[in-house]
Amino acid sequence: MGDDASKKQKSAALRDAEIAVLKANSNLSEKEIQELYDEFKELDASGTGRMNKEQFMKFYTQIAGSDNELVLVADNVFAVFDTNPDGTIDFSEFVLAEAIGNKKDPDSALELSFALLDTSGDALVSYDEIADFMEKEEAAAIDPKEIATGIYAMFGVDKAQKLNKQQFIAGMSLVVTLTNIYYEIIRYGMTFIFTCGVIGSILNIILFSRRKLRQISCCTYFLAASFNSLISLLFGLIPTFYLLNNVYPGSYSLIFCKVQGYITHTSPQMMRVYLVLACFDRYALSSSNANIRKFSRVIVARRSIPIVIISCYLIAIHLIIYLDIVNNACGLFNSSALIYDIIYTIATISFIMPLLMFIFSILTFYNLKQRQKQRQQINPGSINRDIIRDKKVFFTLLLQLLIYFISTGLYAPNIVYITITQHVQKTIDEQIIGSFINGVAVGFIYIYPGFSFMAFTLSSNTFRKELIGLRSLFPFYCVRRPILVPFATNTRRIHAHDSTNNQTF
Repeated sequence: MGDDASKKQKSAALRDAEIAVLKANSNLSEKEIQELYDEFKELDASGTGRMNKEQFMKFYTQIAGSDNELVLVADNVFAVFDTNPDGTIDFSEFVLAEAIGNKKDPDSALELSFALLDTSGDALVSYDEIADFMEKEEAAAIDPKEIATGIYAMFGVDKAQKLNKQQFIAGMSLVVTLTNIYYEIIRYGMTFIFTCGVIGSILNIILFSRRKLRQISCCTYFLAASFNSLISLLFGLIPTFYLLNNVYPGSYSLIFCKVQGYITHTSPQMMRVYLVLACFDRYALSSSNANIRKFSRVIVARRSIPIVIISCYLIAIHLIIYLDIVNNACGLFNSSALIYDIIYTIATISFIMPLLMFIFSILTFYNLKQRQKQRQQINPGSINRDIIRDKKVFFTLLLQLLIYFISTGLYAPNIVYITITQHVQKTIDEQIIGSFINGVAVGFIYIYPGFSFMAFTLSSNTFRKELIGLRSLFPFYCVRRPILVPFATNTRRIHAHDSTNNQTF
């Protein structure tokens, strides 16, 4: 009761006219202004209506948290709030500054950022001011001068020059806009892909490990690809999510830089090779040549998988050797290793693998057509059933290839563009847009591991039946009324399944 009365008395001291002025100059409501006024009065122990730096530091520690790195830049924040530099802040200055900080439009945020950087108060930002600010704000592992150098390089000005507010906002507005869009894509789009991909990859592994699908050679490749999809998502996207609110570990840890770069390259590459082998497997199975059909056996698939693993790890060994950290960036900086990586990446992702997938798909389609003609001549009555079955087989493969081409369609042209223009002088806008497109292109790589499970579910009747069969694994579904099936009918079904299990997926 006493506390409530005290708060009402404090709030009453704020006149209606003052509230109206503050509402007109801020995006705060009357209730928010009253709440801020109550907090302000509690810190104003002297009753002067002004807050000194010590009192402000106490308030800022409360809102930022004692362990938060934002407390380190409280001096700059106080300087911004103190609009008529007299070492204290009155309530109007406090509310207006709070309103600027709460505005969502990029220009207002950039104005506040510029004011925080301008510690000298000359309406200009220097190289040293940016470096000093970053030294307080960033992690100790990051060299603040390297960050300041990068910012100045983006603006294309010499370190001795200073940036005015118009230059700063004009140069940074596109950065802020595209960065916000990119972060929203990661926060929502990539989170959705990650969730679908991890759950889907685990279900793929479970389903392709079941006895019925394990006896199909093509599914053996899909099982191996599912393991690599899961590894790609975990090692590729978890650090990306961590980067949203933290410093990327690869910018200061060489071990993390090498391991993550190596795994996130080899795992998707193995996944692509397995998809090529699955295309070849379907071609071999549909071939009229008995020698070619031998390559569609399960034992061939099982022997091929270790060969693929060893080959991919050896071909990409240059990443472990030459990945390095320069200017807080993890990448290949050895010219020979970089040229090899570019040629190898463009050749495999852009040309060799898509070309092989396309060739084997066309050959599979041709073989299926030939088989239909032969069956029509031998037994015209079975043509409808055979056509439907063959179309399902081809549709499953086609849908997987479609998702793959969508996943890699932007990545290859982006690599080619970066390679061609890496020594070309670019404007600020070109650098920003290029970085944004590069980020989106890398993100697209995860579309295939994210949605392969959905593709299998949509295209394969056998896969859907096995998925429904997973219900028996759950305890609450185990108690159900038994269904009696005649012994002879069940036997015929088993024999029919054994004779066709490598063709009906």
